[in-house]
Amino acid sequence: MSYQLNESDIYGFANSQGAETHLKGDELVFKYCPYCHGGSGRDKNTFAINIEKGVYNCKRSSCGEQGRFVELCRDFDYPLEMSGPTFYKELAQPKKPAEMRESSLKYLAGRGISRETAEKYDITARKDDPKILCFPFYDETGKMITIKYRNMMFKKGRDKSKEWFEKDTMPILFGMKQCEDFTALIITEGQLDS
Repeated sequence: MSYQLNESDIYGFANSQGAETHLKGDELVFKYCPYCHGGSGRDKNTFAINIEKGVYNCKRSSCGEQGRFVELCRDFDYPLEMSGPTFYKELAQPKKPAEMRESSLKYLAGRGISRETAEKYDITARKDDPKILCFPFYDETGKMITIKYRNMMFKKGRDKSKEWFEKDTMPILFGMKQCEDFTALIITEGQLDS
């Protein structure tokens, strides 16, 4: 799901906060920052949302809040209408552990990453292109959700991309399965100690 910036949402957010605002160029300037409220000196007109770019910031150095409009809305529980695909491509699930390829092991070793770590996280090179490193991402149930690729021979100006994800797959935190395994281990050990 994604958000398409809509100017009426920016004004709607301002109204939801009861903010006094004025337009200055392509920025909607708030009398008081919704995060710091102008600080103890009640500094005015330091917070703005760029209507064209969908970014915000507070110019008070002691506050300095900045980010994307969707993050601002999340912080203040302002609902936004999301759009985009509601489904993700299902990946074929591996039937056995990844086959370690020499090109990936050599590349990873050059970066201080051991064979054991590569095996733990199933990091290897593509079978059809050994210069492309593969990082599979698994959810907490062990299901492979997406794959991140890295061109091990990347040359700026020659190659299009250094890294990319499998198209139309669900975004997820790398190592999620290992986090869940670690949590389960702590719980199990805690139960054994009691």
